[in-house]
Amino acid sequence: MAPQRLVRFVLHVVLVVGFVASLAAQEWIVAFVSLLGLLTVSIPRALARGYRIRLPIEFELMTVTFVFGALYLGEVLDFYGRLPWWDDVLHAAAGIMAGFVGFLVLFVQIVRRRILMSPLLLAAFSISLALAASTGWEIIEFTIDQVLSTRMQNGLDDTMRDQLFAFAGATFAAASGYVYVRNSATRLGWFEYL
Repeated sequence: MAPQRLVRFVLHVVLVVGFVASLAAQEWIVAFVSLLGLLTVSIPRALARGYRIRLPIEFELMTVTFVFGALYLGEVLDFYGRLPWWDDVLHAAAGIMAGFVGFLVLFVQIVRRRILMSPLLLAAFSISLALAASTGWEIIEFTIDQVLSTRMQNGLDDTMRDQLFAFAGATFAAASGYVYVRNSATRLGWFEYL
């Protein structure tokens, strides 16, 4: 079995087992996060299949590490409660991943000559997508707090801090993508857009 398939298979098994075990133990938040983790690791794969591209193993490993860090280290082993910076690290990592997803979606279209876009606009889209995803997550946290009387959010300061770390991560991803595109511009035929 190829390394990517093995990583994907093991992650899916861990998430499904975690989901079932959480349901049995009536740990609703862990069950929800496990389900969300399954969706999270499935989205890049669906995009890759839809656009007929092969995702780098590093991207899948980053996704696996993120889901493991959020789910098992954060929720099950209570890293959120024991390490005050844990939530910040995960929000920055989520910003990086969402920024790279935004970059990849448009970059593939650019390389296939379906759209033309300046590298700066590509970077701006990457940041925008990451911030939209982060805002969506904050809405989910708020909804869970309201429905299940939990404390995933600790007020406005916590929410804004989460958004700022997601923005920092997204900016890193967008800057990385921008540098890559700038260095590839002649080969890609974008010289006039720089």
